[in-house]
Amino acid sequence: NAVNYYFGGKKKLYQAILEVLFTEGDRQFREREAEAGDVAPEERLRILLEVCCRMFFSGCEVSTAFMRLWIMEMANPTPFLDDMIERHSRPQVEAVLDTIAAVVGEDAPQEVLLDCMVSILGPAVYLTLIWPPTRLIFPRHPDMKEYWPSLVDHLYRFALAGLVAVREALSEQRHVDTGAQPG
Repeated sequence: NAVNYYFGGKKKLYQAILEVLFTEGDRQFREREAEAGDVAPEERLRILLEVCCRMFFSGCEVSTAFMRLWIMEMANPTPFLDDMIERHSRPQVEAVLDTIAAVVGEDAPQEVLLDCMVSILGPAVYLTLIWPPTRLIFPRHPDMKEYWPSLVDHLYRFALAGLVAVREALSEQRHVDTGAQPG
């Protein structure tokens, strides 16, 4: 009865929980970004990886709940997912794509930017999903609750190297398209 009284039913309660969890992710990113101040796009990328890995691996109650519900939503989307994506994920993705464009070149095609985003964030998402059985295979690996800052360092170095390679490939392609010789 309390669920019906306060939330209007189980579906509305679930929607409220999703809202809290998605809003928390937004809040953490904005808060960390504000702490950093005006930084270069490369540092914004590092902040993004830091916030994502903290959210995925810190083991705090909000992070754990978010990951469980997010995985459930990906496997079996509810009608609420579209709204969460539109209000939370779309602005985040657009900000990430803008950051990547600032590193690889503002004229980079959107599909290249999207590929870069997937390459940058994909490993953390993938590791989130496979870590429980992987932990059994590598029992001496440090627990992710303590290890995630080292993972951020690795992902950041890997992402920057990839973005530099993409920037160079785009530059070479522009030279070929214009008939200029790469310098």
